[in-house]
Amino acid sequence: MQLKSIFFTLFLCFFFFSKSAFSQDLRQDFGLWSYVEVKQKLSKKWDFSGEYEYRLKDNLNQLRNTFVEFKLIRDLPNKWETAVYLRSIYAADEYKMRVSHTLSKSRKIGDFSLKYRLRNDLERSVLTSIADYEAVLRNRLGIQYKFDKVPLKSGVFVEINNEYENAFYLIDRVRYKAVLKYELMKDLDLELAYLTQRTYNTTQPKRDYVCVVGLSYKL
Repeated sequence: MQLKSIFFTLFLCFFFFSKSAFSQDLRQDFGLWSYVEVKQKLSKKWDFSGEYEYRLKDNLNQLRNTFVEFKLIRDLPNKWETAVYLRSIYAADEYKMRVSHTLSKSRKIGDFSLKYRLRNDLERSVLTSIADYEAVLRNRLGIQYKFDKVPLKSGVFVEINNEYENAFYLIDRVRYKAVLKYELMKDLDLELAYLTQRTYNTTQPKRDYVCVVGLSYKL
């Protein structure tokens, strides 16, 4: 009963956030994010992946950014996991590098999995001589369900971001995401997702609506 309550609460939060999105005091935008990911198991405890992602904004009329990301993952005891990311981000007249570290925990309860991830991002513009760093702390909580008779997983996630320059305790962005992952064939997965996110502590608050389409292949 407790697990069902958690799932129902997360679903209501996602639904309410989506329904209340069209507010006159916010800028609105619709985007599309698409990606291709390749994964390789290095050993029993180590994994490596490479990803290319292409993101559109302004109702699909403009490039938001495109990036290449590499990730090294280490399994820890008791279903904990840690990872290091390196991302090269390209946008119009802008090039950034981002280094990220995550600490994740997964707890399986029947066909459900309760997931938590703590992520630290450190990002800097490369084409400028000014040391313009952006540091963000990202907390994500979600629940995932695995279907028995079909190779399908569904999940709902809530993520809260805090920028260090805004005194850390202020919320700068809240993201809600619903995900479907389907196994097209052995080692090849298709992800379809919808997310909505809102920015805070800015002169022009904004809410994004994004569809996500991605392919993930295990070597």
